[in-house]
Formats: sequence, structure tokens, C-alpha cells
Amino acid sequence: MTEPPRNPQVFSLKLRIRQLPRPLVEALARFLDRVLGFRRFNAIYARLPPCDTDDFARTLLAAMDVRVELSGAPRETIPLTGPLMVIANHPFGMIEGMALGALLSSLRRDVTVMVLHLLAAIPEYRDRLIFVDPRLSRKKRLQGARGWLQSRQWLADGGALAVFPAGRVARFDWRRLAVVDRPWSPHVAALARRSRVPVLPVYFRGHNGWLFQFAGMMSPLLQEAFLMRQLTNKRGTTLRAVIGRLIPPEELAAFSGDAEAIAFLRRETENLARQ
Repeated sequence: MTEPPRNPQVFSLKLRIRQLPRPLVEALARFLDRVLGFRRFNAIYARLPPCDTDDFARTLLAAMDVRVELSGAPRETIPLTGPLMVIANHPFGMIEGMALGALLSSLRRDVTVMVLHLLAAIPEYRDRLIFVDPRLSRKKRLQGARGWLQSRQWLADGGALAVFPAGRVARFDWRRLAVVDRPWSPHVAALARRSRVPVLPVYFRGHNGWLFQFAGMMSPLLQEAFLMRQLTNKRGTTLRAVIGRLIPPEELAAFSGDAEAIAFLRRETENLARQ
């Protein structure tokens, strides 16, 4: 039985500008599809071999010729069974989520990643990943609350959950004159502490280019619009990730509050940059 063909337009813009003629609006949408990286991703996606959710991240990275180079603690540090939370910095926006998913799925099958809502458009991801949206509309807050409940249940069932506590991609900070993560959410520490699960920090080296950072200085929404382009422009590159030590639940439980715990987890993760 042959596999049904993939949707060649998994990502596309739908513009509604009544003041302009329809052919002009359609031409503008095609132009933006190309500029934002949607067209390039669609072309890559359409040529992927058949794969299920567990293998999708590895299949996509292989098709993009993206390699992941690991250092720090050995892979054997990652527990093969039982509940586990993996946390990481967020320098690129999408590719590191796929890299984490590919790494964990190569070791165990009960893996999910908390990711940006945009990736819900990919059919292979809809039934497995947990989607959140950092924007603060009432609808998005409800989606976020549902995502946290799903995460807690996933850990309670003994699964592995990968989370980016910053929620949004790293951006240039004028005070530090560097590209850094946004503030980390204490909700992540609360989830780990209440679920009493071990936490494994992972640090990804690098950041997106300066054009992307300039877009973030102008508008966070403009920066987010270019996230798909930042995914597709990683073709043929090597991601470098550092695995940290496994932090037992008793160590997190010793903190007086979630704010202190998340500050500790951020330090543990960012200290991996020195290795």
C-alpha cells in the first residue's frame, strides 16, 4: 500500500487585504512565503520519506544535512526509563527543539517536546508534541494552561519531556551586549518540583544572525515571523550541544521557592557554555 503524498503547502500565508486587487494580494503572499522561509520548508517536507512521529525529527534533520555534535556528560547520563524533564536554552527558535526530540527519541519512545504553536501545522507533530503560545490573549492563555496540564500528566505517566524555559527565542540584550535567553519561567521549576522528576540541562552553542536580532529590536512579532527562515537556513550546519549532570528531584525540592529553583536551573544550563 503506497503512502499518500505529503501536503506540499504545510506552511503558507493567507492574506486578506480588501483594498488591493486579489492577484496582487496573492503575489504578495507568494513573496512573503519565500522571504519567511515557508516555501523552502515546504519543499524539504514534501520530499521526506514516510516516517512516524518518533522518527520525524531525525528524518527532517537528515534531509537538511544537520548534524548534532554532543559534548559534556555522556549520553548514558540520559535515563532510558522513568519520568524525566530536559531543559535547554533557546538560541535558534525551532531547530534545537527538533535536535532534542531526535536525541531523546533515539534512546526512548515516550518523548514529547513543548514547542511553539506554529509547529502544530506539521501532521507528524500534532498528536505528540505539546504546543504553547507565549502571547497573552485569553485564547492563548487557555492553550498554555492546557499545555501545562498535558505536561504534568505526561511526567506522571513516566514520560520524558523537553522544555525551553525561556518560552521564546533568544534576542540581543543592550545591557549585556550579547544575545541571551529571555527570562526563564518559574512554572517550569514548579512543574519539575511538583512532579518530583530529575532534570537534565542541555546547552546549545551559538545564536541566530544579526539580521534576525535587528528584527527583534524593531518588533518581537517581526522576529517571530522569521523563525521558519531561521530553521531552513540551518541546512548543512552542525549544532553543538553540551549535556549537563542529571539533577535529582531532592536537590530542586531544597529550594524555598520556584523562582530560586529556576534561577538555579538557568545557571546550571548556562555554565555548560564554559565546558
